[in-house]
Amino acid sequence: MKDEQIIKYFNDSATEEEKNEILAWVAESETNAKRFGELYDLWILPQMAKAEPDKKEMKEVIEAVKNTHSKHKHSFKKIFYYAGAAVITLLLIIDILFRINFPALPPKETIAQTQTNETPHNQIQTIYTPKGAKAYLTLPDSTKVKLNSDTRITFPNKFTGATREVYIDGEGYFEVAKDKEHPMIVKTSKGYDIKVFGTKFNVSCYSNESISTTTLIEGQVNIIEDKSSVNGAKDKTISVLNPGDSFVKQNNINSNNTFKNSDPKNDIAWTNDVLIFNNTPMNEVLIRLERWHGTKFIVDDTKIFDIKLTAEYINESIVQILEFIKFSAGINYTISSNNTVVLSIK
Repeated sequence: MKDEQIIKYFNDSATEEEKNEILAWVAESETNAKRFGELYDLWILPQMAKAEPDKKEMKEVIEAVKNTHSKHKHSFKKIFYYAGAAVITLLLIIDILFRINFPALPPKETIAQTQTNETPHNQIQTIYTPKGAKAYLTLPDSTKVKLNSDTRITFPNKFTGATREVYIDGEGYFEVAKDKEHPMIVKTSKGYDIKVFGTKFNVSCYSNESISTTTLIEGQVNIIEDKSSVNGAKDKTISVLNPGDSFVKQNNINSNNTFKNSDPKNDIAWTNDVLIFNNTPMNEVLIRLERWHGTKFIVDDTKIFDIKLTAEYINESIVQILEFIKFSAGINYTISSNNTVVLSIK
């Protein structure tokens, strides 16, 4: 296989058919896998040095691989990053072998599952994004929503009446269409609703998690008490959020916490395929990884739950993440069929 074809795989310019051919070629022999690793080392160095490779650099990369005794020299900064590139190459090859031997997960951006229910006056739609997937949708009022994995949202096919009501169980990033006469009410299962007229915010309110968080990015948000069980009750405001504020609710605790978020963009990092853990308990890490990658975890040693993780993963595969956790936290893993991972202490 020509080196130029393999380079296309690294810079994501190869077609799906070409990518499959390259993966099959790598799996054919150790020689092919080694050549693939050499090419990747040479390609990744400029990336790690924060330098975008231009056409001249790409040509140098290809020529360097063709002639192992080439006089092509990297800058000191590029050589400094070589060890890191070698580790990444190893993880990439492991990931490729994993993809060859196990069925691929659905793409992260996928068409969500839709269910429509007839009501006397309207149709109610329920959209669900399964684990390992995300989805975009546009509500009837032109509000844009991005749904994280394992999230369910319910809304009518047409908003009528004084408010625009939707229900969410999971995580969603909303860009609400402005309408001062008809506020949007985003209902949660956590005893509070989110009232907005036109704004951008993120809400994470999984019914099977003890903590829910609402973070305002732009505009203003009113956190109101859920009044669905009280006919004719007026809104009772719990908190008013300004840009950068977060509202946190914890189950079984009669207190709410509103604070100025030091970095609210972290709460919407998932919309750009970035996973951020900040001293996060391992049980929460595994829950998020299960949703993110559709992977099932089995924990052999409960001591694993005592470990906390601080890390940032940018569009890494589950194998790459597990390798980093293995080296940083001392947790071994084995992968079986059906995307099941067994964890144990080294």
